[in-house]
Amino acid sequence: MNDWAENQALRLAADMGRVYAQREVERQSLSKVTQASMELVRALSTEDASSSLCRWCVELFGFRRAAVYLLKGGRIARQSQHPVEAGFRLHGVAASDLEALGGHANEVAAAPWLGLAGGRLSVIPLSGRQRVLGFLAAEGALPQFEPANPQGDLLALLAGYAGIVLENLLYEERRSESLRLRLPGAKSASAPPLGLFGESPAMREVLALVRKLARVDSPVLLCGETGTGKSLVARALHDSGPRAAKPFVTLNCAAIPEALVESELFGHEVGAFSGAQKLHHGKVEQAEGGTLFLDEVGALPLAVQTKLLTFLEERRFMRIGGERELKANVRLLSATNADLEAAVRERAFRSDLLYRINVFVLELPPLRARGEDVTSLAQVLAEEVSRRYDLPAPCLSQQVQARLLAYSWPGNVRELRNVMEKAVILGDGEPSLDMLPTPDLGAPGERLLGAADEAERGSGRPLPRPESVYQQEQTFSAAKAQMIARWELAFLRGLLESTGGNVSKAARLAKMDKKNLQRKVQHYEIDLEQLRGRS
Repeated sequence: MNDWAENQALRLAADMGRVYAQREVERQSLSKVTQASMELVRALSTEDASSSLCRWCVELFGFRRAAVYLLKGGRIARQSQHPVEAGFRLHGVAASDLEALGGHANEVAAAPWLGLAGGRLSVIPLSGRQRVLGFLAAEGALPQFEPANPQGDLLALLAGYAGIVLENLLYEERRSESLRLRLPGAKSASAPPLGLFGESPAMREVLALVRKLARVDSPVLLCGETGTGKSLVARALHDSGPRAAKPFVTLNCAAIPEALVESELFGHEVGAFSGAQKLHHGKVEQAEGGTLFLDEVGALPLAVQTKLLTFLEERRFMRIGGERELKANVRLLSATNADLEAAVRERAFRSDLLYRINVFVLELPPLRARGEDVTSLAQVLAEEVSRRYDLPAPCLSQQVQARLLAYSWPGNVRELRNVMEKAVILGDGEPSLDMLPTPDLGAPGERLLGAADEAERGSGRPLPRPESVYQQEQTFSAAKAQMIARWELAFLRGLLESTGGNVSKAARLAKMDKKNLQRKVQHYEIDLEQLRGRS
């Protein structure tokens, strides 16, 4: 081979090496953008999503710092920043200067990113489906961010995805505000708790307790089935209390790989482990002065439980790989739909941590136990959907309301919201029976009454018969409440008979909270000893 051919071969090999190296960099970058997108979709609030977006922009694209601004209530307001520092200023550009861009949303949306302060600041629009929601302000407008550069494409992809996620979260916040304003006596943003709705005795009890607990700093453990609104109650406790102006930070303990939970909670230093190339502020640090909400707290690994217990007792912690103790003043709220007492017996959860986080226990009732709240809430949710999609105002017929009450709603309010959205959209504002779930045991009729009669014969509390209801000229609501009570009594007696009076086993079979089942047993005066004697 002559020199010319050899040089050509070497040049080709070098070119191929550069191509492969570039492809590997692009592959790794795309993988990280995918991780960032998954973290965004798990966010439960605009603050949580904004915090994740800022952190990933710093870690992935090399910005020195970043902040997210969203349009809320007619003005641009900062949602989150990274790193977390007091007095957020970007090379002389104050937060007030950025907020002034609120009147120039069209200009922000017109360019991929708008350079400010001599090119040291990049402003990337965050767009929803039809409008600009706000923007990401990032310090360090790097020259490689050009339309033809893959890094620029990845940043635009992440910003576009974040815009859709933020739009969905903003809609949820507006919906919660609408529900809050419908509460009895709700006149201002500081009135009843945000996002809670209900006239049933069970919900009135919850609302009264939320108002009391919002004023204190004690830890609260929120219990209840999935979809009952534990995250809404946690947010209400924060927004109705003295920490309302401070951060509300959420960590879903079940949605994070076990190896990353400690880092997400307490943060890590540079070089703490393989891949830790940037300083990471954990959720505890981000929640300084505010509230830390641990959703699905029962999923915390035992090693992290120990460190969390230490933090709760001393209010001190250390980042992974750190050598200096840090302090944080936060209020802890936790939520679970699991039986933590059973987890303690199985040595999956520390008993001392349970005693520390359940100073107050607030149990949210399932939707099926809230009576008339089902139809009232369904009407509110249907109206929300009709306004969102410009459909005719919905009207729930008596047949539709009866069907809603005859279903047990295992997914609770979350399931009801999805059902009403489908029913309103497909029915053009007029939900019909065929769009609703089929009752578990059918509508109240002979078969259900027969089961109730059997339960009634074994109970010391006879309930009025349906024909006597009409003779007494009772209201429709009162008659319906009696029918629901008859069904509950029949179901609970059959359930407990099948377990020989074992309440714990019955609660697991029915996927009910044990304490809730115990309360119902006392309410209906079911004789457990008699049932145990039969087994």
